[in-house]
Amino acid sequence: MRDFLGTIAKVTIVIALGIILVNDIGAMVVTRWQAKERVAEVIEATVATFRQTQSREATAKTAHQVASEKSLVIKEGPTYKNNTIYLTIIISPKRTVIIHRIKELENFYTKIEVSAKI
Repeated sequence: MRDFLGTIAKVTIVIALGIILVNDIGAMVVTRWQAKERVAEVIEATVATFRQTQSREATAKTAHQVASEKSLVIKEGPTYKNNTIYLTIIISPKRTVIIHRIKELENFYTKIEVSAKI
């Protein structure tokens, strides 16, 4: 009887960990998938402002304003190299149980780097 209960406890723990990992991975995938559209809108507005004004200050202001409206944060940028604008955007992560505690996954989980030709 004792062995049977031990086996049931181990199986329950393995199943619970499996469910938690599937939930966390799903949250990561959904977060990045939903953020792609919002990030595209930020870079499009940034490029449009630069094309209209040719002002880096106005472009930066627009990028930060649109990102703020979309619940995003610009970590770096906009930077300009070879007729291209680069932005590093931080997305707010969905609630996870384990993955948000692993620092090595933080950049993959919350950071998106985008660029667009001017």
